[in-house]
Amino acid sequence: MSVGGVRVTSLLRTAFDCMRSLPADEALVVADSLLRKTGRTAWWLVRTIKDAYCGWRGIGRALAVARFADGRSENGGESMARAAIIRQGLEVPVLQQWFFDPVEGLGRRVDFAWYNEAGELVAIGELDGACKLEDADKVGKGGATEVLSAERRRESRLTFSKVPVVRFAFAEATRDGYLRRLLTAAGVPMREPGAVWARVRRMGTEERPVMVYDRVA
Repeated sequence: MSVGGVRVTSLLRTAFDCMRSLPADEALVVADSLLRKTGRTAWWLVRTIKDAYCGWRGIGRALAVARFADGRSENGGESMARAAIIRQGLEVPVLQQWFFDPVEGLGRRVDFAWYNEAGELVAIGELDGACKLEDADKVGKGGATEVLSAERRRESRLTFSKVPVVRFAFAEATRDGYLRRLLTAAGVPMREPGAVWARVRRMGTEERPVMVYDRVA
């Protein structure tokens, strides 16, 4: 296909090439972005890659990444944080869950929510970003103080769910030992060992997709 007279690959082909060649955390960013843009599911992505690229080099690796993809991830930082969670064998979180605020009478959405096998909520996670404070003067007259105050009120409402609310920065999410200690201390369950994600990172040609946990939210 061509755009403006320049030959280009399709959106799916471009994503597939990235998923089979990039480091796993970056590949997950691409896969999440594809699903967010198309409104599709991970299962659609797995089936489509199987149908379109059966026998291609690296398809096993692309399928493994596709199994973890989730279009509810709002940005690359959230995708890479989730990749770190998966790599360390922690329970895969459910993304962008809504919780009712009984004080304000409205819903509040969180980045990550973890449940146990019984379906019970065990922890809430929030990925902190510097952009909220950097752009605070544009957001409101109160600037950074107003933003921080609103964040504290929001977090206090989330504690009504009676589970730990864990906040961490992107730099902390990439510190594997720290993130594992933080989340397990909050009650997030461990699942498969990190060797599963290490297998996904390889550039092999294995055909069987790999998945840590098949829980459907």
